[in-house]
Amino acid sequence: MKTKTKEQHMSAEELAGVGCRMSTDESDTFEEYAEVELMGHTVLIARVTKAPIGDLIRCDVLNSECRIEQTKLISPKAVYAISLLTKETALLLAKQFGPPPVARLSHN
Repeated sequence: MKTKTKEQHMSAEELAGVGCRMSTDESDTFEEYAEVELMGHTVLIARVTKAPIGDLIRCDVLNSECRIEQTKLISPKAVYAISLLTKETALLLAKQFGPPPVARLSHN
């Protein structure tokens, strides 16, 4: 019977903190491309970093032209899973799927 490692038992909050602790040493920052699955069945293809506000996760969501479409600051409690990707894979997925639709308000 396989035993799970400690990393497989970490919560989203703990996982979000891995490599994200605030430090004056710039080599201790976290910046990765990832598929971010949120509660509510939303999937983002984004560049993920530690937000400068509290314990939030910053997701720079990529569009189908591989540009940042929107930036979301997300609570680690709202994260179901984060799958790290290479930049090339993230850009390929962004081209195929783009960001989730956003309704724009019209004041006509």
